[in-house]
Amino acid sequence: MEQAPAITGVPGGPCRFAPEAIQSLEAATYPGNLRDLRGAVIRAYLHAAGSNPEVRLEHLRPELQIPLRFERRGDRATQLRVVAWALWKTCDRVGEAAKLIGAHSNTVGALRAELMAEASHSSLWQRQVEGKVKGKRRA
Repeated sequence: MEQAPAITGVPGGPCRFAPEAIQSLEAATYPGNLRDLRGAVIRAYLHAAGSNPEVRLEHLRPELQIPLRFERRGDRATQLRVVAWALWKTCDRVGEAAKLIGAHSNTVGALRAELMAEASHSSLWQRQVEGKVKGKRRA
């Protein structure tokens, strides 16, 4: 964030991140490692410049704007994404995932079963969870 004014040529932009923006940045994956993270930060800086003293969730790329709390009345696709992230983050531990996102463990278990059914067509999600459990943690 400190380098953003020099990189963009836009002085006086935000100087900090809102907590929910930090959580979303931490939860995301970056295939290009630091280049992708830096790009996400610069883009958010430019979107927030001139209007806000901090980068908020709405300033991030849409794919990074995943709410990290479970919304009971939220749409199903978002619920599944939040539960999948929490399960990944907790090595597929339903109870811990439920606490992490503020949901009941029965709800997380039911959505996990739904995710597993969807994953039977593509085992990518299962491989990610198994890889983390075996110690191949991703940042």
